[in-house]
Amino acid sequence: MRRVVAAGVLAMMSAGAVVGLGSVAEAAGGATARSAVPAATAEVTVRTGDTMWDVARRSAPGVDVSAVVERIVADNGLSTVSLRPGQILRVPAG
Repeated sequence: MRRVVAAGVLAMMSAGAVVGLGSVAEAAGGATARSAVPAATAEVTVRTGDTMWDVARRSAPGVDVSAVVERIVADNGLSTVSLRPGQILRVPAG
């Protein structure tokens, strides 16, 4: 019985360690994606039918889209990701 309890405790500790390491890796990956967003900026005009994600993909191709969207929202002081045609946005240029 003692071995079964010890094995159960060891399994739970191992699972906790794996989850903890996964969280650390995810946080580090997010920091890396955000750091890859180009520092330079440009202005773009929103076209009819554009979404924030369309603008992000065009402005910084190959970079994590969610990180670019986050940066566009912050740089433009937006409270929403809704866009209107003709709106001018400062976006990462890269």
